[in-house]
Amino acid sequence: MKRRSILVLGALAVVARVLPVVAQSVVMIGGPMAGSVFFTRDEPSLWASEVDRHLPEIKTEAAPGSITAVSIRTPHPMNGFKRYILKHKLLDGHFRLLSQKTFNPERDQPFSRHVLPAGYRGPVYAVSICNLQDTWIEGVMVEGDGLSPAR
Repeated sequence: MKRRSILVLGALAVVARVLPVVAQSVVMIGGPMAGSVFFTRDEPSLWASEVDRHLPEIKTEAAPGSITAVSIRTPHPMNGFKRYILKHKLLDGHFRLLSQKTFNPERDQPFSRHVLPAGYRGPVYAVSICNLQDTWIEGVMVEGDGLSPAR
């Protein structure tokens, strides 16, 4: 599983592109690997019926000063080691790892909380990895007052 994560993140750094839409408040991920190596709302490929359970949801909370806390939730059941979300990753606009959380499918729910570097502005990407339906990515733009929702 670790090898797959490394390959996906490496591929994202090479071919994924950020397309600002609606006054740069929406971040979208595209490229030839979308829908094959990783999946998005717009490129779910064979997992079109699984978008609602696998696409990570991103929310923010302003903290004192210029720090922003980000929470990621994947609305996916955790059925022990049969079907589960393995981990969440939070990436910056250059697809560099900011933080990650690995889940124990026997006791955890797919929810994680992360802190952005002080004063961070720009795109962030939430990565949710399922043991069966692979890697899902959602992006949002962090603006002066927090995150703008992607949809």
